[in-house]
Amino acid sequence: MGYRCNRGAVTTTQWQLFNIDPTNRTAQLEQTDTAAGRYFVFSQTNALFPSPDGNNVFFTLPDGISNQTVGLYTTAIDNVAPTQLIDRSAVMPSVSDLPYDANNATALLSPNGQYLSLVVNTPNNDATLYVYDLSDPALLPITIDAGDTGDTIGAMVFNASSSSLYYVAGSDQGGNNSLFALDLNTGTESRIRRGRYAQVAISPDGSTLAAMNWIEFDAEEPRYLTLEVIDIASTAQTAIYVGGEVDEEGKLINQSFAYPVAWR
Repeated sequence: MGYRCNRGAVTTTQWQLFNIDPTNRTAQLEQTDTAAGRYFVFSQTNALFPSPDGNNVFFTLPDGISNQTVGLYTTAIDNVAPTQLIDRSAVMPSVSDLPYDANNATALLSPNGQYLSLVVNTPNNDATLYVYDLSDPALLPITIDAGDTGDTIGAMVFNASSSSLYYVAGSDQGGNNSLFALDLNTGTESRIRRGRYAQVAISPDGSTLAAMNWIEFDAEEPRYLTLEVIDIASTAQTAIYVGGEVDEEGKLINQSFAYPVAWR
């Protein structure tokens, strides 16, 4: 992917798709068009996702709605003719993201490269999870609504075998939500637990999730965060880190949190 800014008779920013042959040291411009939005160096608004067999490529382009949202396109490698899959509002990673922001989760590729999950959050603040099977561009994506307007898909993670996607849907910043499992072979979802979940990580064997969970002990006091491990099969949970204490007067003190970055 590349960009060409205003130059000569071209008065608009142009996106460009190149085919680079390392052996022959050549670069062929395959497609170019007017960009709906500007290129931002701090957001991954241009990304390439090849299909597992290498015959197709999926790519994203800025949509002009925000500096972190895109449209999604696909094309065959041997006959470049992009097809639009998502017109706008798919949320991509940005270096300015903070783990405790009220944001939707950003695009995620499964470990085996077969599935791409994205959250599309419309200007009306309606969020929907899209999961594409990159091995077949003709397949319709799995789509799941986050819930009510303003609800988010706040976190998501694939298991190591790329057979399931786990995600948090509902309110954020300590509001009520649920932790779900999506079976990627059947397209069916199931609720694991209700809670007030935030970020998640998964064990290498895929049997256990680690999740931040907001605890409300008094409506007049702020919530605090715990880090819990959840057995996926039994749905049993155990707190392994408690990020707050309640003093003798019923006040919250010594707030802290443990953030699950990765499970190795």
